[in-house]
Amino acid sequence: MTDRHNAARQLETGLAALDARDVHIGIFDPDGVFRHKQVSADKAVKLAAKGYPFCEVLYCWDTAEKTYDSGAYIDRPATLFAENLRRYPFADKAAVCIADFEGDFGALSPRTQALRMIAELGALGFDVNAAFEFEFFVFDETPESLRAKDFTGLDHFAQGNRTYSLQTTALYGDLIGGLRQTMETLGIEIEAIHTELGPGCFEAPLHHAKGIKAADDAALFKNFAKAYFLRNGLTAAFMSKLSPDLAGQSGHLHVSLTRRTARRPSTTRPSRRA
Repeated sequence: MTDRHNAARQLETGLAALDARDVHIGIFDPDGVFRHKQVSADKAVKLAAKGYPFCEVLYCWDTAEKTYDSGAYIDRPATLFAENLRRYPFADKAAVCIADFEGDFGALSPRTQALRMIAELGALGFDVNAAFEFEFFVFDETPESLRAKDFTGLDHFAQGNRTYSLQTTALYGDLIGGLRQTMETLGIEIEAIHTELGPGCFEAPLHHAKGIKAADDAALFKNFAKAYFLRNGLTAAFMSKLSPDLAGQSGHLHVSLTRRTARRPSTTRPSRRA
């Protein structure tokens, strides 16, 4: 049985465990945007077994979807990673599955590069554990109001916010709790969450994870946090520097290398001196 058929069986088992009827299959583009399609569970299993065609335009445009060049933009084969199946947080009986391009074209993928480096460290005898830490601003704006204002003179959420503010979390505890619940549904553990320097600024360090899951968790957190706040009529911004008048925002990466096998103590006995 091929690896692809094994993945299909694993995906089918996972979807049954989640009681999922729909699957959001997504590929991260080079800017970290989760580009996805929603298909039925049966269709997802077939794609896992036969291959998943996805348009190469993902690697030919920017976040505003302005293409770098012209072309036919053909479909490229992709793989579904059944081991990363997660519950979708915004609907019942739905799941999320990460996919990525295969072959020479897939070698361009940041996720493929991360897997390669993790494998190289594994060959040296190390496991990789990592955790990402995000700082982001929340605006009392929608995509429509942002464009109407030409992205200037924006209204901040929680304008009276202070760093480590009890008052902000007391006022907006349900909103913050909802973000944590959204991530828990996705299998992403938020280590802590608190207000940061500036109006509507928050910090959310994620719990550490092994191997590629740490990177997947981080990329999914950013995408689904934006979606979560939009569902609440707000906009989350992860830009490093929004304005000269505001503090900069950081994205910290914490990495730990652990030896897979402990070094054995020496069995050589010290020589006795006469």
